Amino acid sequence: MSLAVNPEASRQIRAEGASRALLIMLLLGPCVVFLIVMFAIPVANMIKYSVHPLVDGKIGAALTLQNYAHFFSDDVYRRILLTTLRVALVTTFIAAVLACPTALVMTRAHPVIRQIVSLVIIAPLLVNVVIRTYGWRM
Repeated sequence: MSLAVNPEASRQIRAEGASRALLIMLLLGPCVVFLIVMFAIPVANMIKYSVHPLVDGKIGAALTLQNYAHFFSDDVYRRILLTTLRVALVTTFIAAVLACPTALVMTRAHPVIRQIVSLVIIAPLLVNVVIRTYGWRM
């Protein structure tokens, strides 16, 4: 028994794959551009500024790690960094512990219960917007 490859079918599969890849690139392109402009460029600028000294309120031309040495040698900055990391880890852990059962309930529950759970989760996020909107109206 031999397996013959149909050249026409192979060409059609390649064409479908190419059009699918083009579609993926067109859909991902704006997201990637947005991330580069709004995240990568500001982070790169911050890193660039962090390795230059501040001279008379202006960024100096020389490259130095003096800012990092000052940051890690000062006890106040070290405590702030450790406190920030601790709060971030505790918050992440609590969010993960609460999110897993909530997601399980939402996937297995009746659609009405699913909508109620979604409302309970999203409502606190909207409170800030509502208060701000009423504040502007007064």
